[in-house]
Order: sequence, then structure tokens, then C-alpha cells
Amino acid sequence: MAASEKRFPEEFSRILSARGQRVLAGKDPICGAMRRGNFLAASDLLDRTKARAVTRLLGKTFGRAMIEMQVGVPAPQQAKRTAGETLHKVVRVLTTPRGKTTLAYRNAARSGFIKMLYSTSYRDLACALAGETLQGPVAVQVLCYRPGD
Repeated sequence: MAASEKRFPEEFSRILSARGQRVLAGKDPICGAMRRGNFLAASDLLDRTKARAVTRLLGKTFGRAMIEMQVGVPAPQQAKRTAGETLHKVVRVLTTPRGKTTLAYRNAARSGFIKMLYSTSYRDLACALAGETLQGPVAVQVLCYRPGD
């Protein structure tokens, strides 16, 4: 993170921990984890201090620009079953409106967020975790989950 914490780093790799750097280099057992399962939880890929700074910067960058999104998930008979669940689900989060003329997009561009998400190291980390070559990102969106979402 920049000393001023007003901009995201140009390369995503600048906020990675030592383990995150090993994943980026393809030298960690977690590489290819997404081929082995649909969900991955890892809390040690980002440098803790830099992750806190990124969290604060995300709040400053997108806080006022986010909108509520509440969308019903299709009924169980219309959707694929996951983990045997059949209860009706609703997705509720804060999100950024789409479009290059929105306040969220302008803030994202000004803060360096978009450049960071389109950086080579961001794509390469995603590829390492996926265990395959990926294209993109083709679009970016910020989601903010709150307690109860």
C-alpha cells in the first residue's frame, strides 16, 4: 500500500503475504485448490497489515457509492441443488452499480482499484488457485457483506 493509503498498489502482488507470494509463484500446496472443490477459504494469502489498509481504503473508495441489492435465488426446483439444501434463499449485499459513468467506477479508477484488479499478478494468483489458465477479469464488481447478509 502507498504510504498515504489513498491509492491501491498497481500490482496485486504488493499486498500478498509470503504464502501468497509462494502461491503466485506456483510453489504452494494450495495451488490448484479450486480444481479439488468449489470453495476455498484461506486467511493467510494477504499481508495482515496491508489487508487492513486495503479494507480501510475500500471503505473510503466505495462507502458512499454502494447500493443495496436484494435478489431472490430461484426456487429449489428451478435451481441446481447444492449441499442438499432446499430452503429458499435471498442474496442481500451492498454492491457497486455498473457502468463507467457511476460514482463507484470513477472512485475505483481514481483510487487505482481497477488497475490493481486488472494487474498481471491478480490474474496470475487466480490462475494459480484455479489450477488453469484464466482470461480476464472481464468485469469487476464490489460486494460488501454485512452481518446477516
